[in-house]
Amino acid sequence: MEVMTSSSKGKKVCFGCKMYLTEPYIKCVECSTSVWICLHCFAQGYEASSHKNNHDYEVISLDFSIIEDTWNAVEEIVLLDSIAEFGLGNWSDIACRVRTKSPEECERHYLSNYINNPKQSLQWISEFVPPDATNNFFMIPYQPCDDPPRPKDDPSQAVDMAQYMPCRGDFGIEYDNFAECDIKDIKFDFVDQSDDHLKLTAVEIYLSRIKERCFRKRLIKDYGLINIHKTDMIEQNLPKTEKDMRERLKPFCKLHTAEEHERLVQGLLLEYSLKQEILKLQHCRAEGLVLKEGAKIYQMSRDERLQHMKRDTMLQDITYMLEDKVACQSWLQKQAILQSSIGVAPFLTPSLGRKPASRLDISGTPGVERLTEEERELCSKLRLLPEPYLHYKHTLMKESVSLGSLKLAQARTLIKIDVNKTRKLYDFFVRKNWIKGCT
Repeated sequence: MEVMTSSSKGKKVCFGCKMYLTEPYIKCVECSTSVWICLHCFAQGYEASSHKNNHDYEVISLDFSIIEDTWNAVEEIVLLDSIAEFGLGNWSDIACRVRTKSPEECERHYLSNYINNPKQSLQWISEFVPPDATNNFFMIPYQPCDDPPRPKDDPSQAVDMAQYMPCRGDFGIEYDNFAECDIKDIKFDFVDQSDDHLKLTAVEIYLSRIKERCFRKRLIKDYGLINIHKTDMIEQNLPKTEKDMRERLKPFCKLHTAEEHERLVQGLLLEYSLKQEILKLQHCRAEGLVLKEGAKIYQMSRDERLQHMKRDTMLQDITYMLEDKVACQSWLQKQAILQSSIGVAPFLTPSLGRKPASRLDISGTPGVERLTEEERELCSKLRLLPEPYLHYKHTLMKESVSLGSLKLAQARTLIKIDVNKTRKLYDFFVRKNWIKGCT
């Protein structure tokens, strides 16, 4: 049999239902290995391969007094743990943790039995306290955290990045590196004990600084800050959406542990992916699709249509070259030069200027239904989407009404687009009498 206990808090686990045990519970005294059983499983007569329900047992319970009759062992343990967590003097929070005692009872019991008149068997660091001491001090318990992980792939880079020594599992320069200097000369004299309280206070301060040092080591270990290069490589392979989200959530790392922060990030990423999937489903529903198979066929057809649109654009460019006599003559001259291997043309070719952009297909775009045929033709030539075009139109018409007339220079300051597009829009609106031009 294997003894099952919690690795974090040392809680025992029931051998039958595998739940954490609370006093009172049963311990088998005949089995070779320790077997603990909760009262429910014991009442049901639980048995295992080697444990039988007729074995001798003993009841494990902490419901007995240690110092005072009104305080049992469980309350004593909870009182001491609460003081270590909340600090001496915070009696209201301590009483909330004890539950069965008031803040005044907790304060009176602790001061009278642990400070003013401690029992010899329960005295802590008794060699430092004179018999008639009445000072209220409290030593903070300290346990060093585990060593940070030792990287195997790039120890030299780890040393350069974080001053980490993999062979020792420690750092060359600690946080608050000179904390030990404040207590290196402290000595406790059993004869002259007048300043023992001051010395113990200095030791308390030192322990708090060591706890902060261990806390920072724990952060470095949990968040993988030793092997920086490996972390950077992982972040580079992340999608842009996840990378931006992790960057925005970095200020919240200090509010919870590494595992909690990772769960938060994964939850937000799941929410984002679900929203994107919902948008895709809404788009499919708007197109009249109700089945996933139909959505797949629609996506394939849409991709093919986009490819055909690209081919049509290339065909339009070739058609433009054939329709434009100057561009066609220039193209033929260049082909003749290449075929005859002549390095320089014997005559000057006419300047073609800037090649006009290909037409934009605005069919199916938002707002196209609010445009007339002439406006659609204009947006297609100028490569403008319907919604920006409508915004420019509303802006120029509103400014023309407020000023009485509108100049081309004023139109260019209102809409920040290409000046040639602005001129064509301005001329079109003036021709339609939507705005009043001004020379």
